[in-house]
Amino acid sequence: MILGHYRKQPAEIAAYGIDLLDWLIGSDNIASVTATVACLSTPGTVTLSIHSTAHAQHEVTVTLSGGTAGEVYKVTVTSTSHDGLKNESEFLVSVESI
Repeated sequence: MILGHYRKQPAEIAAYGIDLLDWLIGSDNIASVTATVACLSTPGTVTLSIHSTAHAQHEVTVTLSGGTAGEVYKVTVTSTSHDGLKNESEFLVSVESI
């Protein structure tokens, strides 16, 4: 599921949050998170980087850096819960020099 489409500038280091409370059941919470980036406008060229990932209970944060102006990237975030459930969320990032 695509969560949204965001814009960032190439020099920015920007954080994007995902709330998974509605996905989790009962007292389950996030145990781990990974994120990957793919360039949609020029496949095979990835200059947008995962700066860091973090999680706390039902919230996931992915911090991104870099990227090439004019390119559109898809960020895929895979979250695993303590009960073994897996969620795959995606969002798009357009890199623009403003």
